[in-house]
Amino acid sequence: RPFDPRVYFEFRIYKDFSGGITDQWYSHGSGLAHFYLDRFIPDDTVASGGIFAWHDGRENPDTFQCLSTFREKGVLYSYCSSYGNGHGDHTVIRGTEGTLYSPGGEGSPRWYFVPEARSAWRSNVVFDRSTAADPKPELVTVPGREGVVPPVSQEDNLKAHTDNWLACLRSRKTPNGSIESGFAHSVAVVMATRSYREGKKLYWDRENEEIVEREPAASPAR
Repeated sequence: RPFDPRVYFEFRIYKDFSGGITDQWYSHGSGLAHFYLDRFIPDDTVASGGIFAWHDGRENPDTFQCLSTFREKGVLYSYCSSYGNGHGDHTVIRGTEGTLYSPGGEGSPRWYFVPEARSAWRSNVVFDRSTAADPKPELVTVPGREGVVPPVSQEDNLKAHTDNWLACLRSRKTPNGSIESGFAHSVAVVMATRSYREGKKLYWDRENEEIVEREPAASPAR
């Protein structure tokens, strides 16, 4: 392939060298889902999107969304990113008793909790915790730091990352970001990228550790 300086500097928008949004950003989002759920690799993933905003010769989508299922945890994970709009993204965890949300997006240390006032979309009510006033967001804190408001965002280049890595080199302990977690995020990224490009839902076969096109039989957790 002839050398092209644009391809060299903007390799993420070209299919030969990157999945684009999946490789660069979804990798972090999937990593958070794995961390929160203590469950590596989704059971299935389906993706869609396209080049809707920047028709500049790119080959990877500028708008992308995927859905992944973690059946053992009873969780549907949704990731989306639209780079034609700079409004900002949020991380939201919806549960039966309330919703956690982070206004800083992926990796933000600031979280709020909003209690769920009613169940069942206000019909066939199972519980009703409503009061005269609507539930207010509650800042999530850790013991001993109740009065501290965490920042909305933080740099990736944290000293803690390097310190943990060097400490594990000396102690031979497993680092916070292990080879297993890197493997899991890579599989999730490949599933999302392939699903978008091939236009099909893909599954993870935990028994044989491979991506397949049909739902595998029940297998041990991994």
